[in-house]
Amino acid sequence: MPACRWLATVVVLGAGAVIVPITAPAGASSAPCVAHGSLPGHVALGSNAVVVRSALRGSSTCHHQRTDNGATATLRRPGAPDEQLRWRHFGSVQKVKLYANIDAPGHYRLAGGNVQVYGHDYRQVDYRWRKTSMTVKRAARFVHTRESNGTIGGRAERYLKFGWRGYGRVCVALERGGRHHWRTVTTRRTDRHGRVRFTVSPGARYRLSFAKSTRVWGARSGSVRG
Repeated sequence: MPACRWLATVVVLGAGAVIVPITAPAGASSAPCVAHGSLPGHVALGSNAVVVRSALRGSSTCHHQRTDNGATATLRRPGAPDEQLRWRHFGSVQKVKLYANIDAPGHYRLAGGNVQVYGHDYRQVDYRWRKTSMTVKRAARFVHTRESNGTIGGRAERYLKFGWRGYGRVCVALERGGRHHWRTVTTRRTDRHGRVRFTVSPGARYRLSFAKSTRVWGARSGSVRG
């Protein structure tokens, strides 16, 4: 089977600090409150339902104030309806469930926040909402990685709508080394079932690896001695 081209894909995780200013009513306090809903940088869909927790966070001027009706924001999903989140106060947590058979990999944004904060003088505090985001992809793994008669083989899998399935035709690298230093010896594509095998030299340690793609996170196997 011919070698495959090994490309490292760079994916930027998390949200940029995009600040959306909100103008408070006339007479409001001039002390700004910068709020956001926390999100993990990346999420791996490796089971049917993955729970993401989002906490309402704010700058120091958001705290020790009164929150009237808490805060709301919109979670925007690729190819799916928006979901409205509501927090009762700073520090409270909302849970979002992502389903592998419904939710698509992609970029999820938490935007359009609305926070009602009042000072001890009962005047509304000016606030700004900081957009946050997370990248959702399919989880991936190697199974049955072992040495046999001078070859090291294994099976690449990714989590699809109904469970783990063989990751066919993906480019896998055979890496040699140990501990903190590994180098790619050669590459090869898996067969349609996700299986791959490499001929190796005895005595060295090897592992299998493939890079992340736009829809699947990368994976590495445990090390195996040749």
